[in-house]
Parts: sequence; C-alpha cells; structure tokens
Amino acid sequence: MRYLDRTLRIIIIGVIISGFYIILSLPRWNDGPPPPRLLNSGIFKSIIGALSMYHQDFGFFPKEMTALIGRNPQRRVYIKPEYVSKGKFSDAWGNPIVIIIDPKEKWVKLISYGANGKKDIAGDTNNDDLVKNYYRIDNGNWAEATNSN
Repeated sequence: MRYLDRTLRIIIIGVIISGFYIILSLPRWNDGPPPPRLLNSGIFKSIIGALSMYHQDFGFFPKEMTALIGRNPQRRVYIKPEYVSKGKFSDAWGNPIVIIIDPKEKWVKLISYGANGKKDIAGDTNNDDLVKNYYRIDNGNWAEATNSN
C-alpha cells in the first residue's frame, strides 16, 4: 500500500510539472500585434517579391509603383493595394517607403525612416530607420545583402 501511495505521488508530481511546461510553452495570445519594425520587414519582402514578378512579366521595373497594384498594361496585381497610399508604399507607421532601383537593375534599396518619418543618424541610439539592400543573383531571384546600411 505504501509503495502504491509513493508511486501515485510521483505520477501526480510529474503530471503537474508537465502541465506547467505545456502552459509555459504555449504561444501568448495577449502580447498584441507584432512590432512595426517586424511588420516593415514583411512589407519589404512583399515589395521585392512584387518587383521581381513584375520584372519577370515585363522585362523591366515599373517607373511608378502603382503599376504593382494593377495600373499596368495587363492590369495584373502584384501586391496588396493597402500597402500603397497616395501612389507610394507605406511602412507600418504610415510613412512613405523610399524605393531606390539601380539603373542597371542589379539592386534595389528599400528604406523606412521609422516612426518619426525622418532620416536618423547612423549609430544614434534612437535610430529607428530600417534599410535593406537586395541584390539580383540570377533571373528573378534576389538576396538580401548582409550589410544593409
């Protein structure tokens, strides 16, 4: 009988510890939305994907970014219209995203000036700018540069 009580206690303790482990490993539902900087990375990837698909279809990059939301000769939509405001792409704060395309179409630079919408000084502790460089590695494929500033 004593052996059975001891075994039962060990099992109960194991179940309790396992329960705590499961609860702690579940995703937190009350953390709120992801931070804007993370959202901007997703927007940047969407823009690069849309530019790449447009380039594959037409052989060149669009002169106006509204071409990616269907204002092109074939009326194809390459990216969600909610990313575009007043003919420009907007970051997670609603500020314009600067898109610089190499004239030889070998690289694209995307810049979000962060919550304040202004270019910050490199190395400043309050610098919230997000700058990403993408290089063309072959037909239609892009790679993000390791040094993005």
